[in-house]
Formats: sequence, C-alpha cells, structure tokens
Amino acid sequence: RSMLVKKADPLPVECIVRGYISGSGWKEYSKTGAVCGITLPEGLRESEKLPEPIFTPSTKAASGHDENISEARMMDTVGEETGSFLRDTSIAVYNQACQHAESRGVILADTKFEFGKVGDQIILIDEILTPDSSRFWPAADYEKGRSQKSYDKQFVRDYLETLDWDKTPPAPELPDDIVQKTREKYLEAFEKSHPERVINVQYADLLTSPVEEITRLFSQTSQKPDQDLPNRIEKFLAVQRAGSRARPRSRMMDFGYNREKVENYPPITLYLQRYGVHVEERRQTGA
Repeated sequence: RSMLVKKADPLPVECIVRGYISGSGWKEYSKTGAVCGITLPEGLRESEKLPEPIFTPSTKAASGHDENISEARMMDTVGEETGSFLRDTSIAVYNQACQHAESRGVILADTKFEFGKVGDQIILIDEILTPDSSRFWPAADYEKGRSQKSYDKQFVRDYLETLDWDKTPPAPELPDDIVQKTREKYLEAFEKSHPERVINVQYADLLTSPVEEITRLFSQTSQKPDQDLPNRIEKFLAVQRAGSRARPRSRMMDFGYNREKVENYPPITLYLQRYGVHVEERRQTGA
C-alpha cells in the first residue's frame, strides 16, 4: 500500500470533539462540573450524550503527556482566525462521522483531529477517525451511567488501570490475551463500518483449493480480482511450498513484497489485502 501525501507543518494543538462525557472528560466533570473550561449541565452520568458536541483542545506535547486547555488558550496559541477554523471544521467532521457510524450501529463518543499548514492552506493531517484517535462504542450495548464496551484502545487503558503501575516508562508488557482481545475489537469495528469489504477465510482452504476458495471470497465483495487470478495463485503456491528460505528474490519482488513480509505473512492473504479486502485469517494447526 502507498499513499500520495503532502508534507505539512503541524499546528501545536490537538482538536478533540466530545459528543459524550467519558474518559478524562468524565473525570474532570466529576470534580469540577466542567470540561476544559466548558461548564456542562448538572447531573450528567458517565457516558451520557451531551446536548451538543463540545470542542476541547489540548496541547501537542513533543514529549510527555498532552495537556487539556481552554478554547481561549488555544486562540492565544494559534490565533483567533485559525482557532475558529479548527474548532468549526473539527465539529463538522465529527458530526458527519457520527451520522455514518450510527448508521452502522456504532457510537462515536469522541475523537481527535490534527491539522497542519501547507503554505497558507490548513489541512487535516495524521490519522483520522481510527480506534487509536477515537472512542467507538457498540450502540446495541450502550447504557449511560457506566463505562462502555469499546472498539478502541480504552480496553487496554482499563487493563492498565488494574495494575500497580505509576504510568512512567517503561510500560508493562501486555499479556497475550489482552493483545488478542484488542485485535478482535479493532476487527469488529472494521467489520461494522465496512461490511461489504469483510470476508472470512480458512487458511487451510486456500492451500487445498485456492482457485475455488478465492473466487468464492471475491464473489462476496465488490472487489474484482485480476483476470489472470488462477495463474497468480499457482505462482504464489509454488513460492509457498518452496519454503521461505528458498523463495527466489525475483519472484517476491514481482508482487511488490519484501523478504520480511513474505516470510511472516501468507502471500495469498497479502494478495487479497492489495485490493482493500480485509481478511480474517484463521490458521489451523499444522496447515
């Protein structure tokens, strides 16, 4: 995969939009009745939807933790005209994303945007609406007054809160089950937001009947494989069966993969991913 991008000069603030009261916002509200200087209605419960989304910027720290700041302080940092643009654009993008998420049974509780300048133009930069920059909840399980099941890194944060760790580096190593459950949550979020691009594949089936299996998989999506798909599959399998150490470099480069990728991932799975098709690989023991 590759992307054509523009190199921007990042603005020194992060633009956070909250539609629900949760996380650090809930902690601050519980103590002060406000979030980043914005006074909120009394009696809100954890995870409750706010009357209107609020804009709560933070500093963009070069090291250490970001600091929540008021909108007025942000204006002092970037200027009133730029600050107003960042606020209005962030809220507009959040509202549009909320509508899309809700149509797929997902609540976008809050999210973070970053902006930068390319010449005189301000553009969105960095990741946008990912599980690392946003808080996603399954709508079917939503209930105010408690923390929510999430499709994001809040699951890891909740685990770390149970440990005797003062949040100074190095961080404790995550157990395998926490890593696996986090992966499953990210995949579930993808599957809900892009159901037309999700296919399940048994790795063993790819090896025993590759042409039939991949043809079946593509029939479930709007993606179209190459016309010479059978020949490509046979080439992939020839490389696969030869063993990772015996794979000729020229063969690997024909398909745009470096040696590390070929040795660590099934080439057929990579082939499917080149079409933007998410593949949940379920390897069987000994396959």
